[in-house]
Amino acid sequence: MSGPSVPRDGAQGGASVSRPLPGTYDRLPPGLALVFVDIFDRARPFLSTRSNDSHARIACQYVVDLLEREGGDARIAVPAILLHDLGWHAIPKEEQRRAYGPGSCDAQLNRLHETAGARLARQVLEDCGYPPELVDEICRIVDGHDSRPEAATLEEAIVKDADKIWRVSRLGFPLNLGILGDLTPQQLHDFIAVRAPRWFLTGAAREMATAELAARREEYGLNPAPDVSPPAGYGIGDAEAYGP
Repeated sequence: MSGPSVPRDGAQGGASVSRPLPGTYDRLPPGLALVFVDIFDRARPFLSTRSNDSHARIACQYVVDLLEREGGDARIAVPAILLHDLGWHAIPKEEQRRAYGPGSCDAQLNRLHETAGARLARQVLEDCGYPPELVDEICRIVDGHDSRPEAATLEEAIVKDADKIWRVSRLGFPLNLGILGDLTPQQLHDFIAVRAPRWFLTGAAREMATAELAARREEYGLNPAPDVSPPAGYGIGDAEAYGP
């Protein structure tokens, strides 16, 4: 069975579309190819926890922007960002907070959301008839988007960058404060700012993160982050090890 036609640049019919700045609106990017909208609609039942539906939409805005600035294949990067956090659906809500953000302590639980997410992503992509030659790479990115600090491809780097940068976006920052529940705006800002040199893999994302951090300081009246080296750990904060 042949899969749906997917524009390489992600826009419907390859058309250029004027969009608001990423991180300033809570919907999918205007002009997104219909096949990507279909993927998101099929994934939404698995995005009902931890504000993951908003996270996926906002992070997708950054993916589209990064693809325009850095290049890369939207047929891989867009589905990967829309599906990357499906695995939280498999983890009870009362256990999730141990596995992400400041104070996280359970690397194995975080790893579980990646492996479960890759399985669910494959299910969604196969159900919508997505091109089989792209499915394996999308699922590889999902299965490692937090625990694997390096990126083997540009698309993987873009997904990792968009996943992280939404945390300091105009809409993502207050969402994060609500999800985490026990941090002040200054603490969340510092947590992200100190880790930014290690987190962001593309030049465009580093520039965007710097601008977003500055905007949040002005918006919330925050101080600059302390000038310290990024600590060990990657996706879930300072956890030192991830299992297979």
